[in-house]
Amino acid sequence: MYENFNNQNNGQNEGGQNTPHPPQPNYLINPHNGKPYDANNMYDTNNPFSPLYQKHQQPGLGFATASLVLGILAMILPIPVIDVILGILGLIFAFIAPSKGCHGGIQTAGLVLSIIGTLNAVLFTFMVLIGGFNSIFF
Repeated sequence: MYENFNNQNNGQNEGGQNTPHPPQPNYLINPHNGKPYDANNMYDTNNPFSPLYQKHQQPGLGFATASLVLGILAMILPIPVIDVILGILGLIFAFIAPSKGCHGGIQTAGLVLSIIGTLNAVLFTFMVLIGGFNSIFF
């Protein structure tokens, strides 16, 4: 079938008909839809070589990350009132994350840091209000 393909006859066989091209290799096939990559689907969101391609992230990961960030801020900020607010928001986000499908280390770390930050701020505020802070540290 392809015996005349390499001859210098501009793609025509002895009868003057065009010879078919050899089959293309399969390394250009899109695994998501089975279609070859071309200019028409280059900007498809399922094409991993496309600039528009987005990896599917775990649902609830945003809530877990927000919980972690708020827990860290509740631990390091020196203003107890803001620490309590950030810690409570971190706890809320840490409890929302598993219901959205995120069970993992980021959610657990956010939960733990939010609890510690909130308790630390409440304890510090309580110590200042009863005057125990001055007797302990000064």
